[in-house]
Amino acid sequence: MVFVHGGGFAFCSPESHERCARVLALECGLPVLLPDYRLAPENPYPAGLMDVVATIRNAFAVSAPFGVAAGPLLLSGDSAGANLALAALLHEAAAGRPRMAGALLFYGTYAGDFRTESYRNFENGPGLTTAKMQRYWRWYVGDRDVSADPLACPLLASDEALAALPPLHLMAAGVDPLLSDSIALHQRLKQLGRGEALMVVPGVTHGFLQNTLDLAAAREALAKAGAEARRMAGAN
Repeated sequence: MVFVHGGGFAFCSPESHERCARVLALECGLPVLLPDYRLAPENPYPAGLMDVVATIRNAFAVSAPFGVAAGPLLLSGDSAGANLALAALLHEAAAGRPRMAGALLFYGTYAGDFRTESYRNFENGPGLTTAKMQRYWRWYVGDRDVSADPLACPLLASDEALAALPPLHLMAAGVDPLLSDSIALHQRLKQLGRGEALMVVPGVTHGFLQNTLDLAAAREALAKAGAEARRMAGAN
């Protein structure tokens, strides 16, 4: 599994998300790689996405010295990392690359629309705020017009592109400006006849999966995600 860390496209690192990734690795029984992709604003879109794509394409080559055998490849990501993971799936499908086994997407940002219900309801947090997301988005896209670009805004992807995606596990936080993005993605997939469910964890804020030491809801969410990953990989 390739786990793409979040952080508003501009912050965090494999080190900041190491515990979350280790817990997920234990739950799913798979080796987990964390790419150290280029961050905005110094490296705006599509630099980080291209780094994730490169990681996917070289995952088994770089992990083979550690005894990792080639097999099903899954993606995962939280927040901005979920955007990059989903965009990478779309990118690789358009490039005619082999389809991956599935993806785990945690409280992702999938569009640059800050007028949604959750952006209004949780404008001032707690934690992540609408103003922060607007700033992160400006840093990420720079001076590019991404208003019609599904690799920056995966919710803009065509029905055909979304229908062709591998199985997805969608999870959102109940107290999060990004909640509506996950709901909108789930609705698009449902309209296409896909069977994904959306798991909304009530009463938690954006980034709660970082709190597995103290928060039972975080441990439970990663346990469910791990079970889904095993199913996607054919381990169950």
